[in-house]
Amino acid sequence: MKTIESLGVYWAFIDESSGEIYQDEVGGLVFYGYWRERGFSEIVGNESSFEAVWEGSADVKFRKWEGEGMSNLSAEVKINMWPDELKWLSYVERSLRWFVEHGATVSWCGSELCSPSLDVFSSGEGSGSVYAAYSEDLGFVRGSGLEEEYQDINASQLDEFNKIVLG
Repeated sequence: MKTIESLGVYWAFIDESSGEIYQDEVGGLVFYGYWRERGFSEIVGNESSFEAVWEGSADVKFRKWEGEGMSNLSAEVKINMWPDELKWLSYVERSLRWFVEHGATVSWCGSELCSPSLDVFSSGEGSGSVYAAYSEDLGFVRGSGLEEEYQDINASQLDEFNKIVLG
């Protein structure tokens, strides 16, 4: 299956006639950031700069995470209009870079199957699929292109990011 058909998230909607809330799977990604020192409080109020990366083609919801070995913050992105391949790569890289520019040690993203747990970088754990990741030391690493058969980043790349996380 192509990447464009494989990346999805569950998004909450309100039924206009009944007022009931329901979820449906839509095209999108979940981006995660991990701060070793819990220094992500300066991001609060700056979420619009993340949303601007998507140039109006997506809706974004942020979520804080608690606990050892977890992402501190995630951004669910519902894609309303898929960009072309070059813009896609730019949006994904700039979104991942946004977390690191705001102090995260590492950032990663994937579909609904991706996990906020740092175990995603332990290639033997298999706790979620990572489509792309970013750190200052390793730069931007991604799986498949938008119109290619879906592929996560490979085990050796995961191990390199795991070394940074364990730092």
